[in-house]
Amino acid sequence: MASRLHTTRYGQRAQAETTISMLKRLIGSQLRARKKPNQRREAALKTLTLNLMIL
Repeated sequence: MASRLHTTRYGQRAQAETTISMLKRLIGSQLRARKKPNQRREAALKTLTLNLMIL
């Protein structure tokens, strides 16, 4: 059982890290807004964009 579990999860972290890296390159890894409400709005819009890209 342990070996089967290992083979089903093998490489998932690397795949997730690759995906996050790709998305950061596309959208950017930093917020550009200065004020806190605008930063929240920008983060929400980036999240929405990423979710739509996944679909």
